[in-house]
Amino acid sequence: MQERLDYLLSPWARARFDHDGVPVHAEVSFQGGDGYLHFQTPALAEATLRAVVAWAFQQPHGKADDAFYADINFSWDIYRAVKNWQEELFADKHYQRVLGAFGQSFAQHGFAQNPPPKRRIQG
Repeated sequence: MQERLDYLLSPWARARFDHDGVPVHAEVSFQGGDGYLHFQTPALAEATLRAVVAWAFQQPHGKADDAFYADINFSWDIYRAVKNWQEELFADKHYQRVLGAFGQSFAQHGFAQNPPPKRRIQG
């Protein structure tokens, strides 16, 4: 569980906020897919909540030698590569069509406002 929470708010970031006196209120959501696995039984739910609380109150232990944060050129290279990939993807007309078609099919209206069409019985 600690690795999952450290992924959401890295130890380096927590230590940096602590060093700079910036209060942080970390939030996490457990939904869908594997999110519900942590709460399948009362014992598992309690263990999950205890792990989250323990993580939230532990002293940040960020490493100063983390390459992503220590070498600005390294982190900027990653940022620029991801930004370039996203810009190319978003400019692709096929991607735009897929998103447009997906949204129309995905966003169903509530039945209270728009009941589904009645099926005709053949015969």
